[in-house]
Amino acid sequence: MHSDIAPWTTTNAMVLMKPGQPMKSKMLKIRNLAPDQVLVELKATGICHTDLTVASGNFPLSTPAILGHEGAGVVKAVGGKLINRYQPGDTVILSFNSCGQCHSCDNGSSAYCRDMAEVNLPHTPSTGERNFELDGIPVCNGFFGQSSFSRMAIVDERSIVKIPGLTSEELVTLAPLGCGIQTGAGAVINNLSVTPESSFAVIGAGAVGLSGLMAAKSRGAGTIIAIDLLESKLELAKELGATHVFNGKDPELVEKIVDLTPKTGGIQFVLDTTGVPRVLEQAVTFAGIRGRICTVGLTVPGTTMKLDFMDMMHRGKVFTGSIEGDSDPQKFIPFLVDEFRAGRLPLEKIVRLYRFEEFQDAWEDLANGRVIKPIIRW
Repeated sequence: MHSDIAPWTTTNAMVLMKPGQPMKSKMLKIRNLAPDQVLVELKATGICHTDLTVASGNFPLSTPAILGHEGAGVVKAVGGKLINRYQPGDTVILSFNSCGQCHSCDNGSSAYCRDMAEVNLPHTPSTGERNFELDGIPVCNGFFGQSSFSRMAIVDERSIVKIPGLTSEELVTLAPLGCGIQTGAGAVINNLSVTPESSFAVIGAGAVGLSGLMAAKSRGAGTIIAIDLLESKLELAKELGATHVFNGKDPELVEKIVDLTPKTGGIQFVLDTTGVPRVLEQAVTFAGIRGRICTVGLTVPGTTMKLDFMDMMHRGKVFTGSIEGDSDPQKFIPFLVDEFRAGRLPLEKIVRLYRFEEFQDAWEDLANGRVIKPIIRW
């Protein structure tokens, strides 16, 4: 039995017709709302580098499809199984999907869901459960459980985080919490466990890296280093709390960083957002005794890097990866909202708002490094 979704029977959406091509604004027919889904009217959607990567065709993708996975908005209709949990008018932030049944999900580690790829890549529902259609053709949706490059999104149960009382302006600014901000801040808090008065370095001063930097500052790190290739991003990093900044092309980068931390022989906590093997190898080199290095950089399967095993073992270094900041969205996103309201997560300094009609401008600005975090305001 599907919930009645009238009068929301159509919606504007940015649709990827073919991988590698610009998205097109289309009017879609909304067909059905399953019992375990919620219809959300988006107030804003962030654009993430993952959207760029998937749209380029570097991952298996059926088209036409709706991407977008940093949505925030207001509940409009609720599937039959969820009527005791959500009501029209609830303010919600959307995050990644998970199966809810595997070992990781059972233990609060849904970012490592056994079926992560299957439940987060766009899919075409079976006949009778098609959510969206374009001229009679089913449109793949369910990207990260939400496909929020659409004014109306049909959202899977486990992608919804209800935050009562969010204002319209808060919903707009906080839309990126569901992925990019959660990833950077979560890696610092949940994976690295940055401690007061410690040394911290972030490689890549984009939305993820700067979120990690803000989290490190809120945790009381003493020495905070930002590394990037763009001077504009390094200037912003200083405004957000970096005590030192370096251009990644500096041939003496490792020596300069190690010289800043003589007692530990290098940085205690390192966050990499690039996923570039050469950069990661450099990060391991300037990590200090018992240093922890975490990467959140998205790269292609099969990518390898070289590690000096003796250096890792004799100096007690730990290298790890992180997905979605090792976060449980139901707990971590409300925490991030509190951090934002307390002024410890000043997201307003890294976001830029665009109208729906300016979607392609926002897309290109992110791809070309002209903006940190673009947000489409619906």
